[in-house]
Amino acid sequence: MSRCARRLIQSALCLVIVTVLWSCTVSPTSAFRVGSGLDKAVAEAPLRGAPLSIDDARSIRRVLSIAADPTGELLAVQIGSTIEIVDTETSALVAKFAGTTPSWSPDGMELAYYDVDISGAAQIFIRDRSLLSVARQLTEFDEGISPNPFVNFFNGLDLAWSPESTKIAFTTRVWPATETDDHVNQKPRIRVLSPGATHREVFEGIYADSFWKGYQTGNSLFELKRMQSILRSPEVGLSRIFIVNVSSGAVHRVTVDGQEFAPSWSPDGTKLVVVADRTRNMLKHTHLPMLRGGGEITIINLATGIRTVLSSEFDFVGRPKWSIDGTVVSALVKDTYLGFTRVEQHNLHNRDIKTLSSPSGRAVVDYEYSPTGEFLMLVSDRFRNSLWAYGSRGGDAREVSAKALSIGHFSVSKDGRLFVDADTSSRNGQVYELTRRIEPRLILDANPQLADLSFGVQKRVVWQNQLGEEIDGILIFPPKYDSNIRYPVIVDVYPRPARDVLHFSSHGQSMGQLQASWGFVVFRLPPRTPFNMQPQTQDESYIERARGVAGLSVMLEDVRTGLQHLVDANIADPKRIIVFGHSNGGWVANYLMTTESAFPACYIVSSGTSNITFWPTGALGGKNHITGTTFEEDPDSFFAFSPFYELENVRTPVLLVVGDRDHGWIWQMATQFEALSMLGKAVTLVRYANEGHVILEPSNLDDLLARIRDFATNCRGKK
Repeated sequence: MSRCARRLIQSALCLVIVTVLWSCTVSPTSAFRVGSGLDKAVAEAPLRGAPLSIDDARSIRRVLSIAADPTGELLAVQIGSTIEIVDTETSALVAKFAGTTPSWSPDGMELAYYDVDISGAAQIFIRDRSLLSVARQLTEFDEGISPNPFVNFFNGLDLAWSPESTKIAFTTRVWPATETDDHVNQKPRIRVLSPGATHREVFEGIYADSFWKGYQTGNSLFELKRMQSILRSPEVGLSRIFIVNVSSGAVHRVTVDGQEFAPSWSPDGTKLVVVADRTRNMLKHTHLPMLRGGGEITIINLATGIRTVLSSEFDFVGRPKWSIDGTVVSALVKDTYLGFTRVEQHNLHNRDIKTLSSPSGRAVVDYEYSPTGEFLMLVSDRFRNSLWAYGSRGGDAREVSAKALSIGHFSVSKDGRLFVDADTSSRNGQVYELTRRIEPRLILDANPQLADLSFGVQKRVVWQNQLGEEIDGILIFPPKYDSNIRYPVIVDVYPRPARDVLHFSSHGQSMGQLQASWGFVVFRLPPRTPFNMQPQTQDESYIERARGVAGLSVMLEDVRTGLQHLVDANIADPKRIIVFGHSNGGWVANYLMTTESAFPACYIVSSGTSNITFWPTGALGGKNHITGTTFEEDPDSFFAFSPFYELENVRTPVLLVVGDRDHGWIWQMATQFEALSMLGKAVTLVRYANEGHVILEPSNLDDLLARIRDFATNCRGKK
């Protein structure tokens, strides 16, 4: 398409957007169906066995954190919003109570955690080891404790005990006096915007509901009243560090100005190491979901208040920690928001700085100093997260034996006993000890009911592209799979790592065992994309080859060869391949549908972008994080990344799904639908009222899953 034609389409699109924005102020019924281009047909591959239910998926309890007491005798496990204290030898349940983010004191005598007070505000509570049935509220912040979630490597809820177990350092935003609902809900009659206004500020107030009403529903960190306060006064959204005395409850504010977060105590208890953000964009790091602020590793002398910055060559740093002997400070680092994560170590004696590579050069997920002197590193390995230990004197790392487990979190006792929560291809939420035995020892199973369900066989799959590179994926087969039949395949193209864990989700934005139980093979194919946002399972060069416009061909090759692999293996029916993409995966699906593809017969796009020419720079100006450039520098790259301008190439049926409160995507999905309709394509748009980026309300979710199943079952390819 010529540059002139593109400009004409973009000009016409402005009128469409006005119409879409007006229509979003209307309150439609629960599920709003617009148009249809599909004919009913009978599935060729019959269902084989009773399918799993969404209620089975909803019953799964998620392990969100674990904390071993210093003796290793007790383990605090956060499951959802509940903490369970378990005896590590007998697996007996010692105590159970509401709370999150458990943390034992270094002397093992007390457990700190978050819970809500009688007003519903989050506070720090304490329980004595000898009387775990009794809770004591430690803090009394009027608006509760609520750290800024828009910081890099977010761990704002972590509680940092002082070495002598008398104080706790923590992070929170500081809220103004309680505002009335009328004040909070009041919309300005006139808005005057200047260059530099963020996308969120430009569109706030246009929609019937605030963006924040549909963003991460149920998470108090993004509560509507709080986020509206931040939009009016961004400085209240900055995280500040406080220290509370565990005995008296007295609170001392450490942060004087700017933003500081992620505190960690020096072994002698005289200093904190934190991440400090005093950049020019600091205030915008309080309310931009797609932007995480940079920062500097900073040591604070608590007696004098003197701050010492540890210079880093990386712009993004997080989770700083002291070595056991206090001579080294480490931190997670990466050079860009979408960059490759490493560990950087600062020797405080000789000022040497080194970057600690993970085994095989893969991305680091987390790390910890063991009391025994080892340095533990959680690595994004191929198909699973693996745990590695470096000796106290350095040298080569050894992998901690965990068999086929993919580790989520880990915690280590003072004597070196190592505990992890981990998943397998058929189980979720299991807690193990790895230290004293060759075989991992199961301590807690949060979901014993999963043993009674009939999951399809799940396999790791590896194929090669034309360059000889190995690409990883996950195949999930229907129960009672018949190798003599070619099956319809649902391909989930979200660019996440290929993880050999249980894929059984209670929402409709990720494909897995539930869809396999309908009679489909599910192929979780994670292509490399120019905006990989999660640690991939191979080295940095493997990921970086997909950056920029040149990376588009890499992405296509990953998908094309993966689909060909399934066809050649007599698994996939090439006429019944359904590509599914949510969010970033939705953009991938949109891009694929506008290219000449040999196989995909239908596309399902859930909240996917199709036109990035409306974001000519990054969120704060400068280079767009997807194209790696600005529109002024290279407009062609923005059109290359915008499949909207190639929708005339669509040859297959398309199902579009979006929530009316999904402000960043609703207008993109609506304009895409209108364009496809005008071009005579087979397209259906389903809008859900009162839903944001993820469909959550049970009746809406049931409707969405039924529509996905019906659409995929009746998929017959080109129209």
